[in-house]
Amino acid sequence: MILGLAWARKQQAVLNAEKSECLLRTTQVTIRNQAHLFESPYDYVHVSAAAFTALSRRTKKKKQDGAVQIFAASIKDIKKALRLKTTTDPRTKLPIQYHEFLDVFDKKEADKLPPIRGNGVDHKIELVQQDGKKAEAP
Repeated sequence: MILGLAWARKQQAVLNAEKSECLLRTTQVTIRNQAHLFESPYDYVHVSAAAFTALSRRTKKKKQDGAVQIFAASIKDIKKALRLKTTTDPRTKLPIQYHEFLDVFDKKEADKLPPIRGNGVDHKIELVQQDGKKAEAP
């Protein structure tokens, strides 16, 4: 990603279109375009250098409601976060003296909701009227 002509001049960027590379002479870093190696299943938007600069300056100011948050994540990070988690056998983690309580760690049982037990037992939230109007749950 090149952030504009001023940036490219400052970095002494040299483009090699045939190899799909950009050499930054100031740091001797070569950036290779690998977009042709895979099709991305993710929907993303390119942002201009001016818009990126404006957004980053806005975040440095005092935090406000609806403020923009800028962060970076690689496709590898996103894939790792979306990957299904492997379940761990509690017997391998739980000390032997607590193995009598293994049923507490049963995944199927943990995913179940508790049974409805009726009035007087289950927790109930009473909504209070305000200004003569019946309150509504959010």
